[in-house]
Amino acid sequence: MTAGTRTCWKCGEPMTAVAKFCGACGSPTRVHSRAIRDRLYSEDRDRQRAIKAMASVFVLVLVSLVVSALWFSDDAGTGFWEPSVSQLAANAVLDIATGVIGILVLGKTTLRASFSGTASIGQMGLGLAVVPVTLAVSYGFVALIDSLLASGTPAPEVPLTLTSFVGIAVLPAVLEEWLCRGVLWEASIRVVSPGRTVVATAVLFAMMHGLGGGFVLELPHRFVMGLVFGWLRLRTGSLLPSMLAHFAHNAVCLI
Repeated sequence: MTAGTRTCWKCGEPMTAVAKFCGACGSPTRVHSRAIRDRLYSEDRDRQRAIKAMASVFVLVLVSLVVSALWFSDDAGTGFWEPSVSQLAANAVLDIATGVIGILVLGKTTLRASFSGTASIGQMGLGLAVVPVTLAVSYGFVALIDSLLASGTPAPEVPLTLTSFVGIAVLPAVLEEWLCRGVLWEASIRVVSPGRTVVATAVLFAMMHGLGGGFVLELPHRFVMGLVFGWLRLRTGSLLPSMLAHFAHNAVCLI
């Protein structure tokens, strides 16, 4: 055997020191076999962490919904409903805690990475351009449900105050988008295709809007909104357009 050569561990034929497979029997070298096992183990571990992160986010969101349902009081027959500062703070803490736990479980990412990159003016304009679509879907679906149910009981009005504006337009646009198209997106994209990631994040988005009597009825149009916001995230590679679209949609509904 000359310098710089070695023998195959399986058939004993000589092979070069840099070879990864035996030229005689085709067996991989022990070093290359270990490298393959290490890579597969690492990929499997990352996949398992991603699945656990997805499950953590979904479970914690359900827990947050239950807490919110117990925390929020109804309009008490006044015809008005407005979240209190303490309720907004509690919901914000639950959402942030859910996202941080998801990031910790996922690993190999950071809080900053979960917010993705910046967006151009054109991409932000695209975010505003989809708002008429989400408004049409929401108002059309709600009108359809109202006509079918014909309950005759109007929904409580929401006064336009700083608290309601922050609680309905600002915080959901930031926190819900970060949880759905940020944290959950980072986990899901490691396990399934981009298209299925859009669907998975839309499912979570649809779930995040309370456990009241209209919860099931509201799922379809909120799911469609989630698909639109997910398409923005996929198309632009940034959270900012979907945040802007979400904010504009909620602000128009409130105003």
